[in-house]
Amino acid sequence: MRDVLPDAVKETEDLELADGHRVDKFLVVNKDRIFMENVGAVKELCKLTDNLENRIDELEHVHRKLGKLKRVDSIKSNASTATTLSRASTITERKGQRSKPRGRSHGNQPPA
Repeated sequence: MRDVLPDAVKETEDLELADGHRVDKFLVVNKDRIFMENVGAVKELCKLTDNLENRIDELEHVHRKLGKLKRVDSIKSNASTATTLSRASTITERKGQRSKPRGRSHGNQPPA
């Protein structure tokens, strides 16, 4: 405690205990000083926690927006793919119609 809060620890005279043991330079702790330090530390932790909660809220908001954008992009991508496939099948159908014989060949002569 003396290393962290030197002003919270006070050295007193030697103390003789009831059982006859002697304690040299008895140390006394100022509980009020430790309590106030504790209150200050809790206030700092509250600030830190509030800041972290705010950051989490912001990140969750951004995450929701990105999720919505991802879904919109996915829908657009699927719609684009469907349109491309539809166009490709239409072109294939048109080519297939052109390659079929039309019933008459070489002018006005009936087919053989």
